[in-house]
Amino acid sequence: MYVHSVDEWREALSEAERATSKVHFKPIAAGDLVLDAPAESPSRVHLDRNFNDAVAVEMEGAGFANAATKAGVPFLLVRGISDLANGTKRSTDDAGMQETAAQHAALFLTEVITQFKPANAASLPKAPSSGQPTDELIWQPLDQPASVAWYRDLVPSSGHTNGPSLLEIHLVPVPVTSRITATRMRELAGEMVNLGRSKGLFTKAEQVDVHNTAEITVVAVANPRGRSAGLAITRSGQRSAWDSLPKPGITYVLDEDDVRERITTLLEVLEAVDGQAAPSYAPAAGIENTMMVTVERLSEVDPHRSSGMRMSDSPVRVQPEEAVTAAVVASRGSDLAEELAARLLYAFRAPGR
Repeated sequence: MYVHSVDEWREALSEAERATSKVHFKPIAAGDLVLDAPAESPSRVHLDRNFNDAVAVEMEGAGFANAATKAGVPFLLVRGISDLANGTKRSTDDAGMQETAAQHAALFLTEVITQFKPANAASLPKAPSSGQPTDELIWQPLDQPASVAWYRDLVPSSGHTNGPSLLEIHLVPVPVTSRITATRMRELAGEMVNLGRSKGLFTKAEQVDVHNTAEITVVAVANPRGRSAGLAITRSGQRSAWDSLPKPGITYVLDEDDVRERITTLLEVLEAVDGQAAPSYAPAAGIENTMMVTVERLSEVDPHRSSGMRMSDSPVRVQPEEAVTAAVVASRGSDLAEELAARLLYAFRAPGR
């Protein structure tokens, strides 16, 4: 009804059609035969007696509605009326009224789709209203977690446990509105190497390996001393970064203050990547290779003993179940990092891990 009141769909019609075309929001009768009969015919009498609220008849809608209902899918049926179903169908068809009716229905439906607000739109962060701070840290729940490529997905050869324990951070765009071109993905490889060096993720002396395809660009370092760090961006716009956890003694250490600082730094690097911008991101965090990780204060670590290690080496992950605006990532990175660090510690300490 909103589209009908706005009336923009009529702009593609001729002036004469604009004046005569009408939109009806009323019941339609659907059956398994084409109706083209005079008013006194048995079929018309049957319809008038039993379906006198219907303003039109057609054939395909019943099957369409039945299939959509069984699948639990919301649906909308828009039909163009091409004849009066009174015995004059052949002449109206010969006059091209079927094509005209189909064109009108398509124009109207196109405008409905343009104006349509998806049912899950509430799961996406709302654009700030006038006067509302654009960088207010609001976690907007998603209907389901965003699809994320974790470190093991980005670096397939990393699916072993003899590497260093890593902190990984990902920013998943929601929604994905466009994709990065292959030529831009190639350009990003060199830019990300320079960015990693300028932000201190890579040292000047470290060799940075580059893996670049049309779908993903990864730049990373992995040296024999057990340090690993990297940056990645996917064609859909996911930005990822990782760095080794500190290892002052026998084990790698998960210190909440240190994790918060590291996440803040990684977020700064990711925000600076000149990739496809998104209005909002679903942050994700994880610890890779966890068996040799202990939770303690770095200032209290005894380098000669371990305070206890995990029984499992499975990754610990904070799923991207909520989204924040891009402005939050740009200006409230430390607050975002504080929350992610707290969630990561809770996940690491969860029973059964």
